[in-house]
Amino acid sequence: MQPERRSLVTLPACHGYANAQTTTTAGFRCAKMGMYMKKAVLIVAALGMVPLAACSKSPEAQNVEAVTDNAADQLDANATAVSEAGDNAAAATEAAADNTADAMHNKADAIREAGENKADAIDKAAKK
Repeated sequence: MQPERRSLVTLPACHGYANAQTTTTAGFRCAKMGMYMKKAVLIVAALGMVPLAACSKSPEAQNVEAVTDNAADQLDANATAVSEAGDNAAAATEAAADNTADAMHNKADAIREAGENKADAIDKAAKK
């Protein structure tokens, strides 16, 4: 004898399954399931109509929308330009700071080298 197989979904008896329970595993009765399906179909249909409703704007409303979209696009472009200018300024400032730091390191190295040369000269003079 084979083990009993259990389905993830229990089919309602109103669909012609004699041994099935009267509710689905989600807990909906058969009559309620039809009601929920009708609501779901209506919602999907209404959402499908939204783009069509947007197409029925008057020419004046379309013009206002186009003008405001263009203004917003221009503002976005200006914001991007400001951001890029800030990045460029930051890069230029960083390069200037790096150059100044390199020059200071070079001066420090030159002072060390001069000090070592002077100490070597003193040692040479003392050994004579």
